[in-house]
Amino acid sequence: RRALATPYPRCRGRLRRGCPAAPHVVRICRSSHMLPPEPLARAQDLAIVLLELCVGLASFTGCMVAVDKLFLFYSTIFYKAMAFLSPDRYEPTRRYPCALKRNAKHPRVLVQLPMFNETHVAARIIEYACRMEYPRDRFEVQVLDDSTDAQTRAVVDDAIDHWRSEGIAISVVRRTNRQGFKAGAMHEVHDAIEAELIAIFDADFLPERDFLLKAVPYFQHKSIGFVQGRWTYLNADESLFCRYQEICLNAHIKCEQYGRFATGNFFNFNGTGGVWRKACITDAGGWNARTLVEDMDLSLRAFLRGWQFVWVYDIHCPNEIPSDYKAYRKQQRRWSCGPMQLWAAAREQVLQSSLPPLQKAYLNIFFFGARMLATNVISFTFYSVLVPLTLLHFTSESEAEATGESEAHHRFMPWWAIVWLPLLVTASTMAFSPESFHFMILYVMYENAMSILKLGASLEGLLGLKGSMTWTVTQKLGANASRSFELSKVLSNISCFGKEMACGLFLLCAAVYGRHVGASWVFQVYFATQGFIFVVFSLSLVEALNLQPPPEWQLLGLPPPPTPAPSPGALPPLTEALTGGRVANERRRRREQRRRRKKKGYEAVTLGQSDEDSAEELEALEGGGVDDSGNALKRQQQIAPAAPSFLRVIYANAVIFAYTLPLNALSIALLYGVTTMALSEMNTTQWDDLIALSLALVLVPGHLCLSLGSPRANIEHRRLARKGRLPFRVWACQCVSLAVLYFLLLLLFLISMYSASATLQQHVSRLVHDYTGKYLEEYLD
Repeated sequence: RRALATPYPRCRGRLRRGCPAAPHVVRICRSSHMLPPEPLARAQDLAIVLLELCVGLASFTGCMVAVDKLFLFYSTIFYKAMAFLSPDRYEPTRRYPCALKRNAKHPRVLVQLPMFNETHVAARIIEYACRMEYPRDRFEVQVLDDSTDAQTRAVVDDAIDHWRSEGIAISVVRRTNRQGFKAGAMHEVHDAIEAELIAIFDADFLPERDFLLKAVPYFQHKSIGFVQGRWTYLNADESLFCRYQEICLNAHIKCEQYGRFATGNFFNFNGTGGVWRKACITDAGGWNARTLVEDMDLSLRAFLRGWQFVWVYDIHCPNEIPSDYKAYRKQQRRWSCGPMQLWAAAREQVLQSSLPPLQKAYLNIFFFGARMLATNVISFTFYSVLVPLTLLHFTSESEAEATGESEAHHRFMPWWAIVWLPLLVTASTMAFSPESFHFMILYVMYENAMSILKLGASLEGLLGLKGSMTWTVTQKLGANASRSFELSKVLSNISCFGKEMACGLFLLCAAVYGRHVGASWVFQVYFATQGFIFVVFSLSLVEALNLQPPPEWQLLGLPPPPTPAPSPGALPPLTEALTGGRVANERRRRREQRRRRKKKGYEAVTLGQSDEDSAEELEALEGGGVDDSGNALKRQQQIAPAAPSFLRVIYANAVIFAYTLPLNALSIALLYGVTTMALSEMNTTQWDDLIALSLALVLVPGHLCLSLGSPRANIEHRRLARKGRLPFRVWACQCVSLAVLYFLLLLLFLISMYSASATLQQHVSRLVHDYTGKYLEEYLD
């Protein structure tokens, strides 16, 4: 009687647990003209089943992404904490020599600088490369200039002529065609290189002066193929868009790369900011242009050949984040398409390699499948398509209040999959950018907006579609690009991307419809904001949507700080100061004096504690020159600017508060709404929710930590397997661990499908009722 007194959707919601009388009630409702006609009802039921299937698959895909991220997160936290307590045992870099042996000879190093039409930053990277500290008789710089722009070529030639006159061994290589792009340029000159080590820096990087002195000692271990430095960012606070990129890159660099290195698993070269051993490149088959990610391709082939890699946190390599959205789109398309091309090309090679079984499975399932593909799939299809479709069509606050059903929100959507799992995974991502934690909501929405581009590029690379091999260079404008808002410039950069626009309009319509039917205000705000972000991305206005306040010196009325970045087409200020050669000659003279005081050997040439006076004199020499007697003149003391007034400080704080208020208010409101809804659902938590969360958050990542978390075991097992001497006991343990992993993933898949499908729940409930009786059914409910 209660079912007959309610409309059909509400009736279906009450009968979702599989009451045996459900078919009879449905027939009575249809005979009373309360339901749609039979064909329409069948179509609706079929659509619901398909939607449930999609939601279940998406929930499982989200679990796979969470498992990989949490495995690396747990590994990173563990080794960071243990390295703090016992660095000699747990610090990953301590596995290899980090200082040159006494009287050891420095290996020859070639610094390669590949570039293409990098007009604004070409001279800067050449200067930073030439200023690196390393014995000059063992040091060489090579510029791989594929530029077609005459201005860029002129800038490169001027910089090379200048540094060649300063005694630096520097050369430029230009090709008549761009076949193979960056990989083709490096492959073409590889055989002619005489140096033992090759350092690679893109044009937007600024390597520190002691970069080589810190990286080269690790190559005393004969199995080291490359040493990767840690990226840092020059313009992370330039805009919200740059802040979003910093969050993404920090999660990759500080968590994923460090976690894989700490556990002894495969991690790839980042394409720049590192040093390769030439013998490793040759042994792996050289640079190959078969994919858009030549760095990952070479890393994988070298890994399969038995080489080891080192990732060093203390080797910083500052670089510039793309501040232009169109340039960033090209970069992300290449980074999403390339790994899928490599997976399609090297999947069989990985399976047929000598790697232990568990490491093969990790590479194929988690490194490529979950991290490179599933992440893009889940960000778009789940949170931008399936969530609005299900929640808006089947739930509303008025319905829940009218029927008293607190479980209405997850009638066709597992609550743990749309709230708890992404919330915890996002928090683990933000943990590596603590200063940007209040941008968490914005990061999620920006990531969803970019996912439609990444998903399309991933499918292009996986299927090998035409046009997937298109190479586009990410143009850099210099870290001192203007942050001022110019309406004419913004309007001239507007361009429409159809996919993002269509998705944005869909979400905006979903927000309006949710308001009409009385859906939860949290979903209304989320759909409206996410739709607005999609529209902004589709019109290339994301860099103009900048809620970052002006710099403090500007708000306080102070003079701008000095910027070391060069102006386009000109050499940096330090380069102009060194033109006379006085500083270079003085540095050489002081080095010779220090060498005479030292014993024979090839020690690193750095400024020690005993050379502080010399360093100050050289600084004065650079700033103030020398007198007639050759003595360095001290740089004149700069007069400190006057302190800002109290009213100026109040004004600056008010402006900063006005800039940050909208974003912080939105973040607080959505976090409050999601958290309260999630906590309210805990009262009706069911056994499948608990099992799914336990598997995705604890059991599967914990199993990976136990199976793949020991670096010494992983490295030793790969070495023995490569020689064909892997003990049977180890092989059997690997197979058992792999079988347990597959079983846990299968159980996670079944739970995900069960939680997402009311039809499956109804069928299972009927089976339980038929075989065990109503008491067990009521207990499970």
